[in-house]
Parts: sequence; structure tokens; C-alpha cells
Amino acid sequence: MISKPSRDTCVECGKFKYMAVKSKKLCTTCNNVLKKAKPKKKTVKQQEPKKKVASVRTLIKKFDRVFSIYIRLRKAKSNGEVKCFTCDKKMHWRSSQCGHFMSRRFMSTRFHERNCEVQCYSCNIMMSGNQYIYGLRLDEEYGEGTAESMLRESKKISKMVAQDLTKMIKEYEEKVDELRKKLNIWD
Repeated sequence: MISKPSRDTCVECGKFKYMAVKSKKLCTTCNNVLKKAKPKKKTVKQQEPKKKVASVRTLIKKFDRVFSIYIRLRKAKSNGEVKCFTCDKKMHWRSSQCGHFMSRRFMSTRFHERNCEVQCYSCNIMMSGNQYIYGLRLDEEYGEGTAESMLRESKKISKMVAQDLTKMIKEYEEKVDELRKKLNIWD
């Protein structure tokens, strides 16, 4: 058996209508008006707006960009020409890449200056860094055993912290500015 909605006198308007809320004895019209007029309670305490701190991932991306520019500019000549570390191909610093001996996935050597050199697209991407030649050249340039020490260093666990990354970003931005002034390269 289906029960009919009860009719009663509304407490608000005093009219004999069907009740929307039986416990409060309010008709549908009055109930809707009260809902709209009633201010919503704030459940969360009002807090001061927090300073937006960039995430570690965002800071790593930003540092990658600045560090890459630094690596490519440090070997540039005054006309902006650089030479690939592994194949000796000459190119403009903008078309070169920052190649890593030990992959970027190893955070302990990702931003190590001896681990990073200027490379052409072919060596860095198509030949996966041309790692054997890269290792030989590292030993030639920085001394015997450098490639092996980079390999050992890459196996260490390293965690990046936002404050350290922010500090390093500023440091390398200053280094890039100095190199740009020294070489007079602003493109």
C-alpha cells in the first residue's frame, strides 16, 4: 500500500499544503526559500594562503634546462660553435645536446659536470650516447679511470630536495649569464 504525502499547515507560511520536511513542518516552497537564504557553514578553518612551492619534478625540469645550456655554452667558441664530444662534428651550440655518459635516470650523476658533454643529435639519440667512445674520451680528457668512477658514482642513491634544487638553479643561471657575457652569445 502506497502512503500519500501528508497535508498539514506550514509553520512558515501558514498555508495548508503537502509537507516537504515533516519533522520541521515546512512546505516545499518555504523549504526551498530557507535553503537558499541559509548561509553555508564553513567546515574548514580559514588558513593563510600557502606560498606556492614548486614540486621537485618541476624543479628538476627547470634545472635540466639551465644545466644543459651551461654544458653546451662552456665548450662554445665566441661564434657559438661547439664540437661533438664523441664524433667531433661541429655545430651551433643551440643545435647541440647535453649528452650524459651515465644515463639521466641516475640522479647521483645526472647533474655531474664530468658526466655531461656536448653531443650531436646522432650520437646522443640515435647511438644512445655513443657510450664506448664517450668513456674513452672521458678518460683522455679527465684522466684514466674517470669513466669507471662515473659508473661507481651513478650507483649511489641520491635524493633531490626542493631547496637544494632551487639553490643550484640560481647558481647555474649565474654561470650561464657569465658565459654569455664572456662569449657575447645572447641568442
